[in-house]
Amino acid sequence: MRRNYGAQQTSKEQLAQVAMPLEPAPFKLGEMKWHEHLHPQAYIERELARLNEHLTQQLALVNAKLQEVAQVATANALAQERARVLEKRVITAEQTLQATEQQFQATQMRLREAQASHTKLNHVAQQLAVHWVQGEKPGEPVVALAEQVREQARRRMEQAAAEVLEGPLHSSDELKTALQAKGYLMCFDPPKGTEITCQATGTRVPRDQVRPNGQDMQDQMEAAITRTQTQEYHQSQQQTHSRGVGK
Repeated sequence: MRRNYGAQQTSKEQLAQVAMPLEPAPFKLGEMKWHEHLHPQAYIERELARLNEHLTQQLALVNAKLQEVAQVATANALAQERARVLEKRVITAEQTLQATEQQFQATQMRLREAQASHTKLNHVAQQLAVHWVQGEKPGEPVVALAEQVREQARRRMEQAAAEVLEGPLHSSDELKTALQAKGYLMCFDPPKGTEITCQATGTRVPRDQVRPNGQDMQDQMEAAITRTQTQEYHQSQQQTHSRGVGK
C-alpha cells in the first residue's frame, strides 16, 4: 500500500510538471547592417536561415514535451487524471505549433515585402544613375521615392535622439557620440549649419528638422544636461549626508 501510494504521489508530481504551459519563444528580425542596404538579398537569406533554425528549435521543444507527456501518461496509474493531463498537453502543444507556424508565415511575409521594397529601390536607383549620366532630371517616381527614404531616415533619427535624450547627458559631444553609435553622424557645416547624416542611406537632414518627441533638439539637449546635473547633485548631497550620519 505504501509503495502504491508513493508511486501515485510521484506520478502526480510528474503530471504537474508536465502540465506546465510551454511558452513559444518569439522571433525578432535582426537589424539590417549598413552594408546590407546595398545587398538586401544577403540580409533576407540570413534572416530566413535564422527563422528556419528558430522554427526547428520550437518544433523540437514541442515534440520533446509530447514525448514526455506520453512517457508520464504511460507510467501513471491514475487513468482519469492521466487522460485529462494528456489531453491538456496535446491541446497546448497543438496551440504552440499553430502559433509558431503563424509567426513563421508572418515573418516570411515581412521578408517578402522587404525584398519587394529593395527590388523597387534598386530599380529606381538604376533609373537615377541613367538620368544622372545623361544629364537629365530624375522622374517624379524617383523623386517621390527619394523623399520617402529621406523621411523614413529622419524619423529614425528622431527616435534615436529621443532614446539618448531620455538617459543621462552631460554635453553635446556626449550626444554626438551616442548618435554615432546608433549610426548617425552629427556634423557642423558653416554654410548649412549642423546636419545629421544617416550612415546607412547617406541621408543628410538639418538638425532643426530633427525634432525628437516633436520638440526642438537643442532645447531638449539643454534640458537633459540640466536634469542630469541636478540629479547627480542631489545624489552627491544624499551620499554626503549618509556618510555624515554614519560617523
